[in-house]
Amino acid sequence: MYHGGLISRIINLLGLQAKKRYGSVKYEFDMENGKMSFTGLEVVRRDNCRLLKKTQEDFFQQLLVNIDPQGAAKSLLKNIQDLMTGKIPLELLTISKKLAKAKYANPQIHVSLNDRIRKRTPALAYSVGSRIPYVVTMGKGQLFERGEDPNFIKANCLSVDYNYYFEKQLAQPMARLLVPLFGHKNTKIFFERAQNGAIHSHFTSDKQNWIPPLLGDTVEEEKPKGKKRKPPPQSNNMMNYFKKKK
Repeated sequence: MYHGGLISRIINLLGLQAKKRYGSVKYEFDMENGKMSFTGLEVVRRDNCRLLKKTQEDFFQQLLVNIDPQGAAKSLLKNIQDLMTGKIPLELLTISKKLAKAKYANPQIHVSLNDRIRKRTPALAYSVGSRIPYVVTMGKGQLFERGEDPNFIKANCLSVDYNYYFEKQLAQPMARLLVPLFGHKNTKIFFERAQNGAIHSHFTSDKQNWIPPLLGDTVEEEKPKGKKRKPPPQSNNMMNYFKKKK
């Protein structure tokens, strides 16, 4: 919309996940330089590691700004490979949770860590209302027993549970973004290959034909089981949007 010779606001809504979960590009006054904005996605939440925030920002930069869904998949692969090869610093793997009360009915990873900190160094224990940072480490205990202070990890050379970060912090939230583009089957294959490193050689060569095709380009998505749902209107179909942009 134009007003006084200036563009007041144009919002390009893409990556819609639900009524209040989406990524967008906002253009204010300058149609050449848009600003990414997010609502309801993990990128704006505080209860995930910063690696997920970085991954979603990289993904949407390719998807929304560059209009390149395959490039979005490549950026995701790069972050997965850096994670699984130990190239991600602890700062990006650190998660924080608020200590909302003194006692919880069920075991909590940040509460368990705070109890250990209190035993090791009482002066460093967190009080109610504080956010407790932790990194998930390798070990035989349950998940709530394997959160550890980042500084303690560095000082004692503890190993990070990279599979946890892949499965819980990357694969699960990012799969919801890939499925509308590539379908359930290709998304599942993508993550299986990415975790095992089986596709690394394809990305360092000129042969990139493994990259999932856009849904409807060369393969048909498997039909969901159960009650049939009406397909979305063509004007709102993400696949058609990217085809028009080519």
